[in-house]
Amino acid sequence: MKKFLILLTDAGSGHRSAANALKKAIEIVSPDQFDVEIHDILKLLAVPPYDSGDRLYSSVTKNAVLEYIHNIIFNIANGDIGFEVMSDELVKKLYSGFEKFVFSQSPEYIISVHPTISILLSEFKKRNPKFKTATVITDLVTLNRGWADLNSDLVFSPTKEAVSVLTSYGVKMEKIKYPLFPINPDIQLFNKDKNAVLSAINLDPEKFTIFFTSGGLGTIKLLSPIAKIASDTSKQVIIAAGKDEKLRDKISSKLAKYKNAAVLGFLNNIQDYYNAADTIVGKPGPATLLEVSLFKKKMLITEKIGIQEQGNIDYAVNSINFVYVGASSKKLLKEIKTKDSKRDSGLGRDWDESLHIIKEVLKIS
Repeated sequence: MKKFLILLTDAGSGHRSAANALKKAIEIVSPDQFDVEIHDILKLLAVPPYDSGDRLYSSVTKNAVLEYIHNIIFNIANGDIGFEVMSDELVKKLYSGFEKFVFSQSPEYIISVHPTISILLSEFKKRNPKFKTATVITDLVTLNRGWADLNSDLVFSPTKEAVSVLTSYGVKMEKIKYPLFPINPDIQLFNKDKNAVLSAINLDPEKFTIFFTSGGLGTIKLLSPIAKIASDTSKQVIIAAGKDEKLRDKISSKLAKYKNAAVLGFLNNIQDYYNAADTIVGKPGPATLLEVSLFKKKMLITEKIGIQEQGNIDYAVNSINFVYVGASSKKLLKEIKTKDSKRDSGLGRDWDESLHIIKEVLKIS
């Protein structure tokens, strides 16, 4: 059986989410034709500090000073000299192990869903042109320069705005396919209606429902306005608190007295809650924004983590469905009170974008 190799590093959940979406799309487009493997290649290579991307990203999400430093490094690394120095060091430290691993897998296709991996994949393709490779970008507008893979067969851009950035970095226009983003194909499988979803968690289908999607860390920052909303008996809140049980328990404890607040863990059927909610609140992760846009619901965007998410906000607020509230509890509460029902067509995205990506990859000769 031929193999699809999807490579990433787990710096934030978005890259893993993209990889899983592509794996699902492969299974739909070419059932039983491919063995699909997803690997955090930097973890496998175990070369410090590159193997600690998950811990570094987690630290950035919790510390404003570290986020500021992250943004400075991001800008330096996107400049000509900074990118050359960073890429040369990356290739020097990691390329040999990267190449050895890929050869051991004998893949038919290799896909990168992380800019650091794309730098290594670009070098690999330059040295081994017979392999079929693609980069799938998971930031909407503000791009890490590593995404600009000059050697891969295809580069998938999520937006027209990102195409301009890619070509400015030297990617040939004929290699770029857009606008395509790895949206989970399962997102359209919302089989439960609103009444069934809300009744199952002891909430009232008749009440105005706000769904908070920021996970445990993001929700902790919003506990004060969430409690204020929950104190209004005409409204109810759902919180997706994520996988961290300690954070989930802390949130549950703080909201225990409110019967109109449901605190849930990690959701593998988040589409049911998008469909059931009247308003959604969450941080500007690209997958969240594009998924919500498919449901044509109002979303309040909370503060970003890292400069790379700024472009996501700029892109989303082109639709009246999206309002940026940042870290302002006052603005969040004001928007929750606004019972505006006017909605546009969202961001004009397609439920099947992951399928389109895989179909294009399969065309590589």
